[in-house]
Amino acid sequence: MTDTGVVTTTTTPAPAPVKSKRGRETSTDMLRSIAVVMVVVGLMWFFGIARPADSKAIRPVDPSRVLAAFTMDTPGVPAARTTPAGWVINGVDYRDGKLRIGFVIDADQYVEFAAGSGAQWLSDQTAKGKPVGTVDVGGVSWTHLRAPTAQESLTRTVGATTLVVGGLRESSSLAEIEKLAATVR
Repeated sequence: MTDTGVVTTTTTPAPAPVKSKRGRETSTDMLRSIAVVMVVVGLMWFFGIARPADSKAIRPVDPSRVLAAFTMDTPGVPAARTTPAGWVINGVDYRDGKLRIGFVIDADQYVEFAAGSGAQWLSDQTAKGKPVGTVDVGGVSWTHLRAPTAQESLTRTVGATTLVVGGLRESSSLAEIEKLAATVR
């Protein structure tokens, strides 16, 4: 205690912190810690494993919104609006005026319908395919292109839009490509 004449202050020393005794943990404490870690790991494993419903290799996609947007932006341009029996639509994309709809056939073959414009887009979409002739599909003439990598494509132009069936990613036969081209209306 100090007296300065005006105010008297009392100072008390702060209590010393209680130090825990290291090395005094028991095996029970260690087992509790391991149990907590194992519960967390078990929950992560349980919620991370694939469910039988997730084991589907092909997940169908509904193309209706994408097709509606494409139709609104490019009136009068046909598109693949129906799916051949046994085929599954598994990918759709419409960006920057370019449409792509992917189809899986028999779980191991793929073909797609694409619509866009520009020489570079067509070259990229058909893997630099070169014309090898024409194919008549349902009374409509399509140009048959073959890429250096042997991928087949059928193309036709409607106004400023070029339609491509087959292309860069396809792994199906020309007959299957023609089957998809027949659905383009």
